[in-house]
Amino acid sequence: MNQCLELCGGDSVEVEEIDYRGFECYEKSGERMYRIWVRDGSMEQKEGLLAG
Repeated sequence: MNQCLELCGGDSVEVEEIDYRGFECYEKSGERMYRIWVRDGSMEQKEGLLAG
């Protein structure tokens, strides 16, 4: 997660904690599970080129 924030910047990264039930290793350890969304800037550049 920290690497994503460092490489892409905080504006391009969204993190959400998700339900880990059903994942035995997480249930046993009590660790949290996260989903990390990273906005790909190259897609925005392509869309800008196509629109212009």
